[in-house]
Amino acid sequence: MSAAVASPLPRRTRIEQVDVTPELARVWLNQNTSNRPIRRPIWKSYARDMENGSWALTAEPIKFSAAGQLLDGQHRLHAVVHANVTVTMFVAYDVPDEAQSSMDSGAKRTAADALGLRGDAHAALIAATARLALGVAYAPESVGRYTATHAEIIGWIDDHPEVIDCASYISSVRSRVKGCPPSIATYTLHALSQIDRDAAFSFWSAISDQVGDYPGDPVVALARRFSEAYRERELLSHAAYLSMIYRAWNSRRGSKPLRTVKVNSPAGGLIPVPVPR
Repeated sequence: MSAAVASPLPRRTRIEQVDVTPELARVWLNQNTSNRPIRRPIWKSYARDMENGSWALTAEPIKFSAAGQLLDGQHRLHAVVHANVTVTMFVAYDVPDEAQSSMDSGAKRTAADALGLRGDAHAALIAATARLALGVAYAPESVGRYTATHAEIIGWIDDHPEVIDCASYISSVRSRVKGCPPSIATYTLHALSQIDRDAAFSFWSAISDQVGDYPGDPVVALARRFSEAYRERELLSHAAYLSMIYRAWNSRRGSKPLRTVKVNSPAGGLIPVPVPR
């Protein structure tokens, strides 16, 4: 009876810590022969963190198969090339080819998750508000489509801790301000508080109560416009909300009546977002 031939032992994945230079990233990207389509907003957001020095070493490695094919990490490598900086990363070699199908299938931790772990109340609302603020600052033409990184969001919140009180207040009145997204309400409350904190909280309190201080008080018209949007399930852009809120604020600051808050001008197109005063 002949002896059985032993099967070769499977390769074992090994992990190293590597300083990934832009040149090395380019070489590795040439080994990217079978991967998902590249998404530009993702690698651009990673690159911003790398350029700002806020990219942190994580336990998620760049992954290569036994044949040297790049299985995972193309967005991070594109970011290294774009940022033109050297970034320390974990790199896994000899990863089984079949493992690629299950990569990135788990639930990703969001900025709100990170804030929740820090113990921040209203974490989801605070994160959404920070994302909106960053969009206004860096992509005013496409506020709602700005891809902010976790580091940017947490950094903005750390620089503006007063947003926590704003989020807490809007959360307490959100059931009476239907038709305006809570993140928009919180962001504008925060922005207007930089001008006059007491007036900003009074403004949003009056909107939630739908009670004005004088005939034609803009807060009443604005509250009604929000209710109409909610009732009609109207989808308004971020810019439309900012335009309406800031126009109502400016009119109220000047004690001027405003009985109707429109979105579009008679000539067509969105009424531009004014600078709040």
